[in-house]
Amino acid sequence: SVDLGHERILWLFGDSFVATGEQRDRRASVMVRNTIAVQCGYEPATAKVQFGWRTGDDGKPAPFFGNHDAEGYWPLHGIRLAGGPLLLWQMRVRNTPGQGLGFAIDGWRILRVDNPEAEPWQWQWREVHVGSVPFPWVMGTSVWRSGDYVEVLGTRGNGPHEGLLCRFSIAELLGDVAV
Repeated sequence: SVDLGHERILWLFGDSFVATGEQRDRRASVMVRNTIAVQCGYEPATAKVQFGWRTGDDGKPAPFFGNHDAEGYWPLHGIRLAGGPLLLWQMRVRNTPGQGLGFAIDGWRILRVDNPEAEPWQWQWREVHVGSVPFPWVMGTSVWRSGDYVEVLGTRGNGPHEGLLCRFSIAELLGDVAV
């Protein structure tokens, strides 16, 4: 989850069963690679939650953050910079029909949402380019702020799941300096 401020919390979900009708049964659902929910209110007993995904050209539920050809995205973690943008880390997933589980982890990306105060359907995002990363890790398992940096935990995508900690300058992430 990511605190958006003003008593709003963003929940990020990976593979989700989304019902296509009134029947709440997996057999009558579509598997969607990523979905979201926005919780309004910090008190769980009284908070309201709105779930979200897109609708594909075929009218069926589709990933909130979309797909690009054979590539999709699984949400990891993120951070809302005070009074500023929302930064979301996502794992790139490539379809591999007939091979293994039908997908392969293919890196990661960071999205910058400049208007996180808006309703999620109105969000406009762009990918943050951080230059080439010379190691086969997926960054974004956990994200937090430390002074002028965002510190990020990552893991190696295929066992033995070693961890890596790195930090990104907020100025670089926001494009205030050249990377």
